[in-house]
Formats: sequence, structure tokens, C-alpha cells
Amino acid sequence: ALSHLEALESEMAAQETKNPLQVGMVSIENQSGAVRVMLGGRSYSNSQFNRAVSNNRLPGSSFKPFVYLTAMERNGYNPASIIRDEPIVIEIPGTDPWEPKNFNNEYAGDVILKKAMMRSLNAVSAKLIQEVTSEKVIKTARQLGITSPLGNNPSLALGTSGVSPLEMASAYSTIANLGIYNEPYFIERIEDFKGNLLYENFYHGIQSYAPKSIYPLLNMMQGVVNGGTGRIVRRMGFKHPAGGKTGTTNNFKDAWFNGFTKTFSTSVWVGYDKNESMINRSMHGLTGASAAAPIWTFYMEKALQGKNQIKFPIPEGIKFVKVDAHSGTHVDDQSVESMNVALKEETVIL
Repeated sequence: ALSHLEALESEMAAQETKNPLQVGMVSIENQSGAVRVMLGGRSYSNSQFNRAVSNNRLPGSSFKPFVYLTAMERNGYNPASIIRDEPIVIEIPGTDPWEPKNFNNEYAGDVILKKAMMRSLNAVSAKLIQEVTSEKVIKTARQLGITSPLGNNPSLALGTSGVSPLEMASAYSTIANLGIYNEPYFIERIEDFKGNLLYENFYHGIQSYAPKSIYPLLNMMQGVVNGGTGRIVRRMGFKHPAGGKTGTTNNFKDAWFNGFTKTFSTSVWVGYDKNESMINRSMHGLTGASAAAPIWTFYMEKALQGKNQIKFPIPEGIKFVKVDAHSGTHVDDQSVESMNVALKEETVIL
């Protein structure tokens, strides 16, 4: 992590302050909820502040999976559902209308949900939250393990309420576990000097969602890593089946990559403590893909060294279809841009 931060820093435009670029990271063992790694900052001797737990920073687009899950659970969407990506204005009583913009102000027109997540289209997320309401999205986030206060407004769709890497790793591990939430824990057992057991942690998973409800989301998040905004993970040579989501906030103040394999869910945040923008000398901002995903990949590569590549089990009631990425219709392999999407069995695309 440190060497990557130093490499990024050497590219940065001169900061007015001499604050170092900081990092917070948590890795959770999905099966149990055990926190296996917690990195509170780049140097404990320089700063004892624990950015992995105490930091409340905006997650940006890495909050979007909670919006998509809500739309799939409550409004019958699936990864092959068509939604129009276009400029959108959302009226907010008592204040100015909200006009979320896509990165680079580009819009894709009609697009399937899976593609919208892979490309992290803001307008699509804003449309979805408007349809399902922010209350319902907050409910979803709570069920997955997010505990921080969340703003009950449409901009929540783009991650405008602060969270910690611990919460994000925990919520993503519920997705990796196909709906089973394990409360994260740090202490396994405590014994006295004679070896008598004083405390032991018992984990009992709560099935927050049915596996077949979560699997289509997991499939879309694999798309992010295999060919979307998180594809740097694959470019760096990471081979294990994995899903995840990048997050970059306004003015490049936060960069996130949250992702999981079957075994671990890991959240990485990179930013400045004083919330300054991360802009490099060529005037490009640091994104979740450029700043946080490489750290995630270095760590996961090490954590899984010598371990077998484990596929995610496919729940009963899931079928795969190949659809056109812009019309959602079934295609054969000749299509220019087709997507493999996982659907619940009762979902039929005609």
C-alpha cells in the first residue's frame, strides 16, 4: 500500500499543505465476519487516527450496489432490464433541483442494468433511487451492514453520506456470502494466564437476503471487475473470481475500491485527511480505479497466494442468458456487445 501511495504522491500536483496521502483498509473473512486486516493509515507513528473505523468519508459510486439491489428486490428489475441513461433533473422540495451528471458528461442512451453498473452511470443510479425512494435504499444498506447515519435524499444514490471502510467491507461481504450477514469481529477468544476461557466470539450469520436475490447483483459486480470501471484488477493479473465497485467522489476527494472474492471482502479508501482534491501534475484526478484498486489487488494477491481459485456458487433458481447490452434482447454469440446476465428463474425476458 505504501509503495503505491508514494508512487501516486510523486505524480501529484504540489499540495498547499504537506499532508501525506492517506489510506484506510479493512479485509473481512466472509464466512465468519473475522476482521483479518485493518490498516488505519500509512504510518501509526505519525498518526494514530484509525481511518479504517473512525473515518466517515463519502463512498461515491461504491454505494450504488445498494441502490441496484433495492431496484431488483422491490421493483422487479434484473441485470438485463433496460433503463435510459440520459441527463436527469430531480425536483427537491424547498431547494434547487438536483442534476446529477455522468463522469465526462457522456450518456449511453438505452442500456441494460448490468452495463450501467459496469460503466458506473450516475444518471441511471439517480433514476433508480427516484423510483424506489431513498428510504428503501437506506433499509437495504442497513440490512447489508451499513451502520452510519445516511441522508434521506436522492443524492444518496451517488454515495453522499459518509461511511467507514469497516462498514463497506462488511456490506460487501454480505453480497459475497449470497445474503448472509456476519457481524464483523476483532477478538476470537480471551483466556487468562492459566488458559481458562474468559470470552469466545460466536458468530451466527443472519440471512438478510435470499441467495437468488443477491446473485444477480453479484454477477453485475463481477462484470465491473471483468470489464468495467474495476478492470485494472484483471489488468494487474489478478485471476481469482471477484466482484467489486469503484468509488470516486466530487472533485476527486475520495477514491475507493470495495471488492470481494469467495473468501475475503476488502475495502480500500485513499484520500487526504483534510479532504483536499487529489489532482496530479497532468491535472487528472485520482479515481477509485487508479488510487484504490491497485492497493486492493496487491493485498488480495498476497492474501490468496497459493490458494485455489474458488467460483461463487450459483443458487438454485438462477439462469444465465446472453443479451444485447443496449436492447436487452436475447442474442447469439455474434452480437458486437453482448452480456452474460444472471436472472432469477421467475424473471422472463420476452
